[in-house]
Amino acid sequence: PLVGVSVIVRGTTVGTLTDANGAYRITLPSGRSDVLTFRLIGYKPKDETIQGRTTIDVALETAATQLSSLHLQAAIAAEHA
Repeated sequence: PLVGVSVIVRGTTVGTLTDANGAYRITLPSGRSDVLTFRLIGYKPKDETIQGRTTIDVALETAATQLSSLHLQAAIAAEHA
């Protein structure tokens, strides 16, 4: 199982991450997309059509290219008293 895979309802900001067992739970917005997008760094993204299913398991394929470096940017908000 892969930990930390982003699972997003296509066309929305609704999403979640997979847990330590590779499991996830997501609530679909009514009348919205019928596609889930699965993403994880180092793997090819995968779109999966929901088609009325309540359980969707996917296998991600490793990306052909290797990362030479990874840059993360964090925003830190400081409170001023």
